[in-house]
Amino acid sequence: MFSPRILARETIIVFTCSIYKMRPLYFVLLTLSLSKCSYSQKEFEGEIVYGLETIKKDSSFDDYNLRAAGAAKTICIYKRGSFINRPDAGTLEYYYFKQVDNKVYSKYKDLDTLFYEPGDRLLASQDSLYTTNIEYNTDTILGYICNRFVLKSAKLTLTLIFSPRLYVNPIWFKHTKFSYYDIIYLQTHSLFLKSIAEFDRFISILAAERIQMRKVDDKEFPDISRLPKAL
Repeated sequence: MFSPRILARETIIVFTCSIYKMRPLYFVLLTLSLSKCSYSQKEFEGEIVYGLETIKKDSSFDDYNLRAAGAAKTICIYKRGSFINRPDAGTLEYYYFKQVDNKVYSKYKDLDTLFYEPGDRLLASQDSLYTTNIEYNTDTILGYICNRFVLKSAKLTLTLIFSPRLYVNPIWFKHTKFSYYDIIYLQTHSLFLKSIAEFDRFISILAAERIQMRKVDDKEFPDISRLPKAL
């Protein structure tokens, strides 16, 4: 039986924004985008539904912890630098980046403890040496003309497909090294519509299926003040 403690610390990336040494990058990188209104610098607020997929590159790779997440989709809600991901199945109840705390919180079902990662430092699975590049007008997703942001390190090739119309203020993430948020948003100023995180033995894909711009009530984010917390 897998340990929720192991999943909390080892399955945050694919999100994502989530670097999955087993971390759901589909939750970590976790993030979103929206609406087909004309471009402006007004920041996106609303929700997006992502489909999740994991592809094994190595048939001998034990993907038990990857499969244990159990979700096929996740609903993401974004407002002013904070976002929460709620998967449709599996052991993870929610994955929450709280901008004012600069921390990523993972809440697992049937557990009261809230596991967290500080946003101001790299994960153990992140490389401090990497290259980045942006390719323009490469894709069209849900009617949006998109660019490609590519980050390459020794452990990871991360491709984020994004539309400049889905603006995010990078100031929210300027102190967030977790999952390269500071680098990603400084260069893209946008929420992504698709992420492809390729590791040595598997690929994790998160792709937008539905987007909706709307006002987000603060009550849609959980009150975590009374939950016990563990690093």
